[in-house]
Amino acid sequence: MGVLSAHRGQGRGRALLAAALEHADALPMDRVELSVVADNTAGIVLYERMGFLHEGVRRRAWQIGERTRDLVMMARTHPDRLPEIMENTASTV
Repeated sequence: MGVLSAHRGQGRGRALLAAALEHADALPMDRVELSVVADNTAGIVLYERMGFLHEGVRRRAWQIGERTRDLVMMARTHPDRLPEIMENTASTV
C-alpha cells in the first residue's frame, strides 16, 4: 500500500494503515508483516508508531533498472494475543 506524493503528510497513510490493522485485528491472525524501502524514513517511523518492530533487512532486494534498494522487514503482533503467542513459543522450544 502507498500514498501518492501529492497526498503525503496529511495523515492519509496513518488512516489507511489504521483501517487495515483494525480489519486484521478482527481476524484470527496473530501478526501482520510488511517490508518498506530502507530510505523511507517517514514510513518506517509510522510503522514503528503503529506497533511494528524491525525483524531484519533484505540487502539489495528491490531493483528498478540499475538501482537496487534494501528492504526493512517489520512485523506487528496482535496486542491481545502476544501473551498467548509467547506462552506457546516457550513451550515448543
